[in-house]
Amino acid sequence: MYHVTSLNKGIEIVGLGFYHTSVGIYGLELSYGGHSYDSPGTVVVYKGNSAGLTLKETIAVGTTYFDIEEINNITEYFG
Repeated sequence: MYHVTSLNKGIEIVGLGFYHTSVGIYGLELSYGGHSYDSPGTVVVYKGNSAGLTLKETIAVGTTYFDIEEINNITEYFG
């Protein structure tokens, strides 16, 4: 989870904030939007390099049984 704005420092006190999320897998991050590329859709970047945003926290959400090649095929299909 990434901070989208530095305003979060003040508004998180009351439980609000603006964030960008991605899914991390095999040292990569997959996300929709939140990038400066010309094409819309899914983008894959190296972990921790999401559009120059500041990382707030990482939350484990599960395990995959797909290997890296299958993940590449999936992201190409939906990208």
